[in-house]
Amino acid sequence: MTQPLSENNTETTSETSSVSPSAKEEPKEQMKTPENTTDGQTEFDNIKAMFNEKLAYRDLLQAHGSEESIIDEIAFNILKMYFSKPVTIKEVQKPKPLIWSALMRLTYWHIERLLFKYKSVRLPYG
Repeated sequence: MTQPLSENNTETTSETSSVSPSAKEEPKEQMKTPENTTDGQTEFDNIKAMFNEKLAYRDLLQAHGSEESIIDEIAFNILKMYFSKPVTIKEVQKPKPLIWSALMRLTYWHIERLLFKYKSVRLPYG
C-alpha cells in the first residue's frame, strides 16, 4: 500500500525573525583563527613555535652561534619526527603518541648535550 501524500501549505506569513542572520551563523572570521585552524601550514607554524619556545631556540643560537646550521638541522628533524606518519626507530615502527611524548620531554639541555656530543666526534677539519 502507498502512503497518502502530505498536504502542501502555500500560506505565507509576514512575520520577521527576531534573530539576525549573523547570530544564526558564525561569521567566517571568528571560525578561522590560528588557534583553531587545522590547515597544515598553520599547524606546522604553531608546532614549530611551540618547540622553538620549549627548547629555547634563540638561547641555543646565542650560546652556540657557530653551530647554527646544526641547531637548525636538529630542529628540522624534531619537526620531521613530529609530523611524519609512521616513525621507524631501529627498524621498529613506533606509534605517534609515543614519539610525541618523547619529543615533548625534550629540553634546552638535551639539545645542548647533543651539540657537545657532536662537537666531540666531529672531525677537526669538518
